[in-house]
Amino acid sequence: MKKQWTLPAILLVEIGLYFLCIQFNIKLFEDMFSWPTLLILFGIAFYIHSAMEREPHHLLPATLFTGIGFHFLIGPTLSFWPGDLIAFLWITSIGLFFQAIKTKTGIFPSLVLLFIGLFLYFLSSIMEFLRVFEHVVKVAENYWPFLFILLGVYLLFVRKR
Repeated sequence: MKKQWTLPAILLVEIGLYFLCIQFNIKLFEDMFSWPTLLILFGIAFYIHSAMEREPHHLLPATLFTGIGFHFLIGPTLSFWPGDLIAFLWITSIGLFFQAIKTKTGIFPSLVLLFIGLFLYFLSSIMEFLRVFEHVVKVAENYWPFLFILLGVYLLFVRKR
């Protein structure tokens, strides 16, 4: 039988430790006393509860809480870190992926979100790569009728059956 008190117990211990650190001014890292830290603690509580009670459906909220907490806590300090939309897509994808591993179902939505996030992350690079072909497209736009003529001549005279 699943224990219903595990998650609230873990949350109470974490919140108690958090406020104890505030009271005694114990700072383990910069910006420790902020709301993203609380999100990370809630996520860790869900991870622990999921592991202790073998409930894989808690992996998604655990990843969402932890990931969003890290996004707002350390994301601004990393130059390569994506914006909010892409980060949320990746975090949700990772959460769905963790849940899919445990339940052995539902990996497709995880992959779809991951690829959408990757596409959006590299969109500017993709668009710049496609600009290389801009000249080719303009030439083809002007001279595409000649392609039909050449193809027709080839089919009439060169290719024999």
